[in-house]
Amino acid sequence: MIGSNLECEKGEDGTFEIAGLASMDIAEMLKADLGEKTNVVLQTGGTHKWLNEDIPGGLVTRFQIQKGKLTQLQNLGKICMTEQTTLSDFIRYGKEQFPAEEYVLVLWDHGGGVPNGFGSDELFPDVTLTDVQIGQALKEGGVHFESIIFNACLMCSLEVYLSICDYANYAVAAESVVTGTGHSNTGSGFDYTNFLDHLSKPENSVVSSCEILTRDYMDFLRKYGWNGTLSIVKMNRIKELYKAYESYIAACFADLQNGNYARIINARTASGKFDGLDFVDLYTLAFQYENDASTALQNAISNAIEYTASDGYSNGRGITAYFPYELCERYDQGRKSLVSLGYSENIVGFYDLLASKLLYYNNLAEQYAGTWYIAQTGNDSTTVSTGDGGDGQGTYTLSTSQVAGKDVIELSADDWNIIVGTSLRKTVVYQTNPDYLYTLGIDDAYTTDPFGNLTMELPDMWLKVNGNWPTSVVRDVTREENSYSCVYLVRIYVDGQPAQMAVTYRSGQAGTEMEIVGYMPCEDDFTAYSYQDLKAFSGEEVIHFGLLATEASTGERRHLNFKDAVLAKDLEVSYEEVSFGDCKVYVRYEFDDVYGNSYETAFTCVTK
Repeated sequence: MIGSNLECEKGEDGTFEIAGLASMDIAEMLKADLGEKTNVVLQTGGTHKWLNEDIPGGLVTRFQIQKGKLTQLQNLGKICMTEQTTLSDFIRYGKEQFPAEEYVLVLWDHGGGVPNGFGSDELFPDVTLTDVQIGQALKEGGVHFESIIFNACLMCSLEVYLSICDYANYAVAAESVVTGTGHSNTGSGFDYTNFLDHLSKPENSVVSSCEILTRDYMDFLRKYGWNGTLSIVKMNRIKELYKAYESYIAACFADLQNGNYARIINARTASGKFDGLDFVDLYTLAFQYENDASTALQNAISNAIEYTASDGYSNGRGITAYFPYELCERYDQGRKSLVSLGYSENIVGFYDLLASKLLYYNNLAEQYAGTWYIAQTGNDSTTVSTGDGGDGQGTYTLSTSQVAGKDVIELSADDWNIIVGTSLRKTVVYQTNPDYLYTLGIDDAYTTDPFGNLTMELPDMWLKVNGNWPTSVVRDVTREENSYSCVYLVRIYVDGQPAQMAVTYRSGQAGTEMEIVGYMPCEDDFTAYSYQDLKAFSGEEVIHFGLLATEASTGERRHLNFKDAVLAKDLEVSYEEVSFGDCKVYVRYEFDDVYGNSYETAFTCVTK
């Protein structure tokens, strides 16, 4: 258990803020009925102070849980918890001091897969464990685990599993962020009491205990209305999965070399994302970008998954892989894992070429290209028909025209082929007096005419909160054949302080669901929020709704409060028909293309 800032964070003024997230999970372990044949051994460290007063801050310490108490076994002093040798030594120690018929390893802290690694030691902030180093530590530790459990974000990836598959039968990890203690004060979301109670009964297998852990976690998320995923994956199927993945990527590589860059990027964006990092759900990718190897890859994924669950992620189908896209500037770092894992020339070659194109089109090549960079000429780069031309920096103004009595943006099939579908944004503002324009918000709903042109029309539906229309912005959109999901960020004030309220929206065969999942404090201009800071409402907070207003004469922006306030426990959200009455309404479209260019229209008055 690497406490990191999840347990205690040191402020700029030298004071410590103890969150106690790891201590809360330890408290759950202490409640478990372990019996006589189950040993739980903890190695703690990586933080300045602990909420649990039995654990010394700034040091690495080993404990055994005995009869609901922590019994100290060793004090290792000030060493780095994120060193490969620290993990391997702990594994060897556990085997030597507590030999067993079956072993389970839990890795607890921050996670980020490739290229971010696992673990954050507050005392050694520049060191992290890569996926490859975790595998080496397991090899050096000399234990074959029945299961390895990652109580950490974003570790359910092919790269992580290829690193560890020779040293375990199963792995439990999340494709997404692992949500819990910081938002609810009830633990990490992993119910260690129930897990250890189940694990300690001789008639129960380790894998069935992992399934209990997974189901409890998903129930926890649903209780609070939060999104998340968790999977149990068979390690003996990972190398077979890699072979299917290699064949799939080889076909993608051939397509990329033959000029299918735009189609690949559009499929990648349509596959959704996990918290802004460069992972893609493999099953979803194979669905969005079909080739001759897609079915074999999907079958291999299904064969590798023992159990998987997802709530709020329509693209959460069981396992991710590193796919440089939004953070292409970090590919040089991520590539090291691919090479260390012995990825084939087809896989490394595909990502080398893809990252080269991404860096080139985003004007980042000079700063971030490595020795692997493949020089690009831009011969396959085109732009959407613009009418007004660009500003020389990749931003273009789109002209509207009249078609069949409607203001439209005339787009051809070639234009649509290079537009990033998930980037389409529609900003709506309205004017009830001559002094201000009020921003309803930004949605991804758009309409087209029979010729495929974007139409400048009033929106029919919008997010409503307690009968009001506060400014809201749609984020994190995932579209699949029979489902759609997104997050709406609504501008509010919580006890007088600015915040973004997160509302999940999901629609599919089961109907439509909307839930308030919490709020994130932010700056006065409603920027610089983070999902990592998501907080649950206690229910008693006083909520005012925020509205972005732009002064008509000067263009100056300001945020206004709705006069009436509600308590958080009385918040209600809906997606329903919006009516503007007689006021003037303006809309503007914005979108991006696969070559890094941005497009926008002027605001067009669309009052009926």
